[in-house]
Amino acid sequence: MRKSEKFIYWVSEKTAILGTIVLIILMAMIVIDVFSRNIFNYTIVGAVELTEMMMPCIGFLGIAWCALQGGHVVVDILISALPVKTQRVFDGMNYVLGAAVTFLIGWYTLQQSIYAKQIRVVTESLDIPKYPFMLVTAIGFFLMTLASLTLLINSMKRTVEK
Repeated sequence: MRKSEKFIYWVSEKTAILGTIVLIILMAMIVIDVFSRNIFNYTIVGAVELTEMMMPCIGFLGIAWCALQGGHVVVDILISALPVKTQRVFDGMNYVLGAAVTFLIGWYTLQQSIYAKQIRVVTESLDIPKYPFMLVTAIGFFLMTLASLTLLINSMKRTVEK
């Protein structure tokens, strides 16, 4: 495994761990909010906004790690009937298309986060800036782009070796 590949795996793993930590914090906040609402008739101000801001962290920080672990859903009913070399060609096309799409989405999201910072987009009740959370989404997509390219290179290596 090359250094760049190790680095991509390492960053993807660390961001997935960060996403997991955010998920645990979110679950704790929701449990506390529900109990305090039912027992003390008190709710956490901005709990819904905080939930909205945490969700991209949970979803997009772990997406690259999931891909590198082979954890994404694969529907290969037709492809599995083809010869192995043809399957690898389709895998390669899938990785190229995935890298292109995730890069474009990441780029667009990055542009939107810059724009949101410039016009100072904030949440309604807590006045939390939204751009950092949009930036997390862009980072997640860029990591997914790198993961797709890593998987493409590995797929090409396997094809050449066999």
